[in-house]
Amino acid sequence: MSGKVLSPAIDPTRRGLAAIHIDLEELRSAVAGELRDAVPKLRTAKILGGSLRMGDSLLRSGE
Repeated sequence: MSGKVLSPAIDPTRRGLAAIHIDLEELRSAVAGELRDAVPKLRTAKILGGSLRMGDSLLRSGE
């Protein structure tokens, strides 16, 4: 799957998030297809050539 839910539906009688209907199996497949293996912080720091503190700072800032 391409990371997208192919058949979302909107219920016009409802408002907000309650109006969105998504097939749960499609959602699980879309999300699972986008997951990547986690890289430990120490390995990340080595890849970036920096410290654990730098890695934590990047994570907190959303970089």
